[in-house]
Amino acid sequence: MNYILIQIFLLIIWIIPSDNSCSELSSDEDLSSARIFTEFDVKNPPVPCPRFKFSGIPSVHVQFDDISDVLQFYETFIDFSLMSKIVEETNKYAKQCIQSSVARQFSKSKFWVETTVEELHVLFALNILQ
Repeated sequence: MNYILIQIFLLIIWIIPSDNSCSELSSDEDLSSARIFTEFDVKNPPVPCPRFKFSGIPSVHVQFDDISDVLQFYETFIDFSLMSKIVEETNKYAKQCIQSSVARQFSKSKFWVETTVEELHVLFALNILQ
């Protein structure tokens, strides 16, 4: 069961982009701010932010029977609202990338169609079964 949970977590991280940019489409002009360096004094580092003590009890409160199957475990963590959000963000990201690029003559982006929740379930299943 832990292996499946790790696979689901990694798959979610893989599908949801960390930012809204199309990194493969960026130009050198976009990277100009990254080339501005700031000096850092190693002998006198800045004071770190204060740490806050975690007061909760880390746990997941889910009841599973001995006869629970993998699908029930999957559906507990990957519900319809999460899948809908992933589909929405995936389609939004794809539209942004397609609109910001110039498609070549035989580009697959010209034939792109929005993904669905059902397609995403199939993608998750295939990645988990690998």
